[in-house]
Amino acid sequence: MISLPQAAGCVTSAFLIVIVLNVLSQLFPKKNEPPVVFHLVPFIGNAVTYGMDPYKFLKTQRQKVRSNVLPFEEVPLYLPRRIPMMKHF
Repeated sequence: MISLPQAAGCVTSAFLIVIVLNVLSQLFPKKNEPPVVFHLVPFIGNAVTYGMDPYKFLKTQRQKVRSNVLPFEEVPLYLPRRIPMMKHF
């Protein structure tokens, strides 16, 4: 039977291998693929950064990736207007 520290080590090793393979696939993309926004953790990607401030995220990515693949000019039209945060008492 496998012990808890061994299982934790296996899970951690597998997670690190997935992250390394993900980073390598982004550093050496195939020629047919569109540009990718760099991220470390697969499936999460930049969801947290995008969720915190989508306008700022799209603006910085527009500056980084100069391509006609992603129509950044049309995306903000589908985002809600900025709503000022209410103070919680």
